[in-house]
Amino acid sequence: MLSDLEPYILIPRGQFGFILTNEFVKVPGDPIAFISFKASYKFRGLINVSGFHVDPGWEGRLIFSVYNAGPSDITLKLHDNFALIWYSDLDRYSSDEFQKKSKQKQESISSGLINNISGGVVSPPRLKADIDALEKKLDDKVREIETSHIKFRFHIGIAALGIFFAFILIVFSIAAREPIAEFFDAIFDGTEEHTNEMGS
Repeated sequence: MLSDLEPYILIPRGQFGFILTNEFVKVPGDPIAFISFKASYKFRGLINVSGFHVDPGWEGRLIFSVYNAGPSDITLKLHDNFALIWYSDLDRYSSDEFQKKSKQKQESISSGLINNISGGVVSPPRLKADIDALEKKLDDKVREIETSHIKFRFHIGIAALGIFFAFILIVFSIAAREPIAEFFDAIFDGTEEHTNEMGS
């Protein structure tokens, strides 16, 4: 509950909140009251989702369930005038059956209401954040796969190049075997002839 020591309440974007009026409202049995948020709050995205009227016979503070549908967090301050109330006469006095009467005047927000909205709310901003996180994970995975694929192709290329050079070396060895043998035979024959000539 707000106080002079803690006069501010923050309603994050995409989240619900409860607002308890500082004023006690009393509606007699022959009118009905209507609630409207001020335009400055509506334009920022604050929406009243708890109803727009106060029943005949009501007495006590009002609790608004609000939702921040705007792109930014909304801050409210104690004693801020955020809503308007006006009364419309009925053509007859409401019977007890249709009057909103409580055994105890509403003065605070019950723990039951708080428990009903505890936990995270699946809101558009939260869904966008989840989608952005999934997209980042997907992009990282795609980059990882692409990097692995590039490395794989590089290694395949190196292996293919090695096989190619080995094949060329083998072909060259086979093709050059006889000419090399003839070359060395010619050298050895020439050496022997030269040796014979020197000996005679």
